[in-house]
Amino acid sequence: MERHGFFAKVEEVGLLYEKLLVPVINIAGWFMFLIVIYTVFQRYVIGASVRWGVELSRYVMVWMALMASVVCELRDEHIYITYILENTPFWLQRIIKFLSYVFVLYFFYIIFTESLVMVENAARQTSPGLRISMQYPLLIVPIASMLHIIAIIIKIILIFRPRDYVLKIDKQKVRDIVERSS
Repeated sequence: MERHGFFAKVEEVGLLYEKLLVPVINIAGWFMFLIVIYTVFQRYVIGASVRWGVELSRYVMVWMALMASVVCELRDEHIYITYILENTPFWLQRIIKFLSYVFVLYFFYIIFTESLVMVENAARQTSPGLRISMQYPLLIVPIASMLHIIAIIIKIILIFRPRDYVLKIDKQKVRDIVERSS
């Protein structure tokens, strides 16, 4: 296991990164649920409309979804076509994955830099229901793109692991497949 020490550490950083994000996503989900329940209760039971409820739940949902996409990136659970990748030699799989990660990394770099400008320009706008600066809801775009950049760097490093080092997430996927088939 000593020769895999560096890759084990990188994988542990990725797992810790995921463990930090998942509770934040869960809290956002519960917060959104409570806001929606409160808004529905106010509208249909009390008879009073809550203007800020729908808007706040929408912003929380966007924050939650963009953070959850980072977890999907770490778990390699985004939708993609695997036929070509699965039917190529191992060395070519690494090259294809590396190139795709580099393109995705560049994409999120552009999103990050452009979203900083977008957030800066949103300073003069206020949301209609909450009456807050639109910088706050839009701040998730540079945050999520930076979180993606970190996740992709972890994934790029793990591409170069030795062939005999199996990732914990891959072991878990195999366990899940075996449990479903039995």
